Amino acid sequence: MPPDSSADSPPPAPAGTAADQAAASTSVLSSKEIAEILKVQINQAEQGLRAYITKLGQETKDEDRLPVLDIILDRFVRALNTSMRNFTSENVDISLDNMYTTRYGEFLSQLPSPVMLGVVRSSNWQGFMLMVFETPLIYAVVDVLLGGRRGGDKSTLEGRTFTTIERRMMTRLMKAVIGDLEATFQAVAEAGFAFDRLEINPRFARLTRPDALSIVAILRFYMEDRGGKIFFCFPSALFHPVRDILSQPFFGDSSEVDSSWVTQINQQTLVTHVGVEVILDTVRSTLGDIMNWRPGQRIDLKTKINAPVDVRVDNISIGRAELGRRGGNLAVRLV
Repeated sequence: MPPDSSADSPPPAPAGTAADQAAASTSVLSSKEIAEILKVQINQAEQGLRAYITKLGQETKDEDRLPVLDIILDRFVRALNTSMRNFTSENVDISLDNMYTTRYGEFLSQLPSPVMLGVVRSSNWQGFMLMVFETPLIYAVVDVLLGGRRGGDKSTLEGRTFTTIERRMMTRLMKAVIGDLEATFQAVAEAGFAFDRLEINPRFARLTRPDALSIVAILRFYMEDRGGKIFFCFPSALFHPVRDILSQPFFGDSSEVDSSWVTQINQQTLVTHVGVEVILDTVRSTLGDIMNWRPGQRIDLKTKINAPVDVRVDNISIGRAELGRRGGNLAVRLV
């Protein structure tokens, strides 16, 4: 009998082992292939980052192109100086300290605590803005309105929340400031600013997305040796209805009349030469007759002496006159 070769032969391979080995061999990537994949992913990430930075820079650049807004805020500061002197009966000095563009979330995160935040609604522009008063300024205004000490004790400014009286008095102040802001913006368009609510915690003053661009204006408020800052945060979306007006280049203050220039214009206008026409008569004729006119041909006018004639400048009638003679020449006398 032939020997049984099956005893010495290896056991048969299970089904599918060759296919699994082939798949495993093909699933292993070489170092060159891994480097190519990583290189593509890195390039895509760099392109996305560059596009985001370019977009961010362009948006910030566009927000800075609001020259008319600078003029409006300057007028607002001048009006606010007068109204705050009347409101506090004190010598108040307010100035525009800084103006910059930032993200709304970054602005809220940088606010000190505690502060008072006035949410202002614009009914005509369908948006909101934020008005923030620093704590030292709040206590200074309250002390002045209640007849307290002008110097104040700065140790009481920390670790204490605001009372109901302080909130009501600051609400009155915010409404007065909003009135001046509304009157100033009327030179551009009626915004319809109105006080919406008072907040103490910045987390409850989410008016727009945290990454939305906003324009921040900082005003310094001084009363003798005390004072603080007022922050005005204008979200970018608030100015969309009037962005074309605010982005126009500003060449002068139209509300202030230059008297010397007006005098010069009046003087030059009086010595300007204009042509005066006296219409003696009008003649109706056919085009065929006009084509047959020859030099020396006479055209009869029916106007008589002392008859009324029309006096015109640049084909505009400026009055009536009577036809006459003076020194052998035709003359008119205005009537």
